[in-house]
Amino acid sequence: MQAENMCLRGIMPNCEANLVNFKMKKSFYILATFVVAMFVASCIDDEETTGSPECAITAFTVADIPCYRTIKTSAGADTVIKVSMSGGGIFFNIDQMNNRIYNVDSLPYWVDLSKIVPTVTSRGNVYVRGDEEPFHAFNNGKDTIDFTKKIEFLVVAYDGVSTKRYKADIRLASNDADSLYWTANTIAAPIQGKHRSVAFNNRLYVFAEGNGAPFVTLCYANSNNMNWSQPLPLTGAAGTIDYASVIAFHDNFYALDENGVIYKSSAESNASVWEKASDKHMKSLLAADDYFIYGYDGEAIWSTEDFVDWYVNGNENLDHLPIHSISYASYSLKTNPYIKNVVMMGINDELSTLESGLVVWFKLSANSTSLNEDWNFINGIIFNQMPRLNHVQMIYYDGQLMAFGAEPKVKTDEIKAYDMIYTSNDNGITWHEHYTKLGLPAELLGYTGQVSAAVVNRKIWLVRDDGKVWSGIINKKSDRADD
Repeated sequence: MQAENMCLRGIMPNCEANLVNFKMKKSFYILATFVVAMFVASCIDDEETTGSPECAITAFTVADIPCYRTIKTSAGADTVIKVSMSGGGIFFNIDQMNNRIYNVDSLPYWVDLSKIVPTVTSRGNVYVRGDEEPFHAFNNGKDTIDFTKKIEFLVVAYDGVSTKRYKADIRLASNDADSLYWTANTIAAPIQGKHRSVAFNNRLYVFAEGNGAPFVTLCYANSNNMNWSQPLPLTGAAGTIDYASVIAFHDNFYALDENGVIYKSSAESNASVWEKASDKHMKSLLAADDYFIYGYDGEAIWSTEDFVDWYVNGNENLDHLPIHSISYASYSLKTNPYIKNVVMMGINDELSTLESGLVVWFKLSANSTSLNEDWNFINGIIFNQMPRLNHVQMIYYDGQLMAFGAEPKVKTDEIKAYDMIYTSNDNGITWHEHYTKLGLPAELLGYTGQVSAAVVNRKIWLVRDDGKVWSGIINKKSDRADD
């Protein structure tokens, strides 16, 4: 009998595992077992429960959630793809005062809640029911629960007396509530193939490779019906301007030709006419902030504010510099608007010490050469690094760094092209998968080509290599329901 087993295991209080006493009290325990069983049954049907510190759910997690999403292919046809959301990234709060269990951050609206496998840590035996059905024993970590129903857990203390109920919710965000909301633009950019997006004076400039004849097109990034300029060839340089090296700094654009010569162009020419800017040659232009622009000449990282005087801003770990897909972000220190954080990200295919090949660098910048710190390489092996994604892009938006990219160098079932945005709140040191409020347009999921990004007029602008354009903005809803 259950009471005998509980007694022999020493579970029931004041029970001596003594054969003589057990025989003398056997009839008592038979009666007690019957009473406890009847009481538990009555508790399961009764809305009132009694609680004790020995009767509680203390932890709640869920296994990975398989989901199916319908997206459109590049041909415009609907297709269903499977997406697996890591349960380890979903955190639940257990409100012991109000007897509620719920996820801290709402999950994307497309997550399937009908087949959730929870694991519960508890003090007591756990029972579960959905939509006012009778409670039944909960098979911990194995039962599949339909969270589209109203789910309730009941904990019965090991003494068979104390009980506690919890209402459990897994909450989804609405399509746009307090999330990154995307709008497809009706007019495509006149590009095909490799390109780079650059924000400058409330305009979005797209520099394209053009099959060896680079050109630029631009628009005012202020509506969903943007009129793009006719493609303009990049002229004036002795060599071919490297479209991927273009950086906006102060009042001009700067870029390299294939010989490493630095050229500049102005907005008056719509960034199409270029002239020599410096006698110093560079292998790559890396980044810029409010005070300096930075380049690498093969020996050191240099900075300049006028393209006349140059200063060394780093000469260590140079074999870890990004070689292509270089993007950067510059933003003010929260405690001092005159000090800038500058973060640089890109791909270095020649690395042998890092499996990912994706590299992140960081520095602090000030309007004085004596205060302008050196660049520092962030070792991704030590920290929670970004996966090595092709065509990686990084921006600063809504107070945090965001990055995304195409398929990883080594393809896996866990990471798909453009399946999520990664975020960093510590200047690129650690990166985290962001499943909740942030996501890319569904049409990009699984796309194998290039997508560039820039922030203009408080919106994120995405340009795909077939010319399709999206604008994204965080919808702040002050009147949304309390989570």
